[in-house]
Amino acid sequence: MHVNNEGMPNPFLIIGIFALTLAVVRVITVFAHEMGHALVGMLFLKGDFDVYIGSYGDPDKGYHFKIGRITFHFIYEPFSVEKGVFRSELQDTSVLKDFLITLAGPLASLITGLLYFYIAVFSPLPEVVKISFYIFTGSSFLDFWYNIKPDKTAIVLHNDKLVYNDGYMLQYRWAQLRNKQLPVAEEERTDMVL
Repeated sequence: MHVNNEGMPNPFLIIGIFALTLAVVRVITVFAHEMGHALVGMLFLKGDFDVYIGSYGDPDKGYHFKIGRITFHFIYEPFSVEKGVFRSELQDTSVLKDFLITLAGPLASLITGLLYFYIAVFSPLPEVVKISFYIFTGSSFLDFWYNIKPDKTAIVLHNDKLVYNDGYMLQYRWAQLRNKQLPVAEEERTDMVL
């Protein structure tokens, strides 16, 4: 087969698009997830917020910039499945608001995954470009599943604080809303959401 057969995409173009997609897919997926937390947090909470992409709350490494009330801390970690954290200033809030802020991250992953899937299936883009949207779809759904499924394994942040994934914290907040036995001790509460 000749590389430049008419009607066939150039294999170098396919490899290039695939490699570029893999280099940015996790960064964009984690960003969408953390922004879900941040946007809902801005509706309910006062003060400033930190969004960490590529680390578990490391404020010293990487690039830092502020847009409005959100300070972004970015470390390029293209193949990290889970490294991202949303942090608000510690303040009094309700259990319902905490529940909704925590839920917003996985929902953002699910919604962006559905959007990528819609573009991949129904858009008039060339097939070679649609491959990228299928990869983004898979990454977003993976992010949703990883975060919505409760995991009792604590995650150690940069400052040695322990937190749990969104699914476990949703289970915890749901128990609080229903006045049931709590799955984790209240003193383990943190102002950080994964």
